[in-house]
Amino acid sequence: MSLHLYRIADEYRSWLDAIESNEGEVTPELDRWLAGIEGDAGDACDAVAGLVRECEREAEANEAEANFFADRARTKRANAARLKEHLRSHLEAMGLDKIQGDVFTVRRQRNAMPKIRFEGLAASLPDEFIKFIPEHFVVNLAAAWSHLKTGGSLPDGFDVTFGEHLRIT
Repeated sequence: MSLHLYRIADEYRSWLDAIESNEGEVTPELDRWLAGIEGDAGDACDAVAGLVRECEREAEANEAEANFFADRARTKRANAARLKEHLRSHLEAMGLDKIQGDVFTVRRQRNAMPKIRFEGLAASLPDEFIKFIPEHFVVNLAAAWSHLKTGGSLPDGFDVTFGEHLRIT
């Protein structure tokens, strides 16, 4: 028995819904279902091509929505960072390290990892602070940090600055 175009499209749509319900996995059972959909070749072609276009348009709409929400998330994170910096700078201006509120406690806290810069000549450093990249030397700041963490001191030319952040508990 040959199905009409709208019935074929409904069969394929039901098949797609079953895949989505199965978290995108096409099982052997779903493969057999797809192979069992019957109908006029031209009608099947139109039905499947129509569903392809529908899936493509839905994917485009989903990507646009994902981009919208990713932009919103970036904006919200930036707003949170601005507000945290506002609180941190006010604590600093008041000469306080900590404020206890009814709900939250905020405190200025030194960052665990400092910002390390080197402004000297890399060729004058011991080998442990050099990462060789063909054609030029690059100061290995990660090695400098590891050395600092073990209690070592750095050669002249390094500038180590610990920033601070606001912790909300």
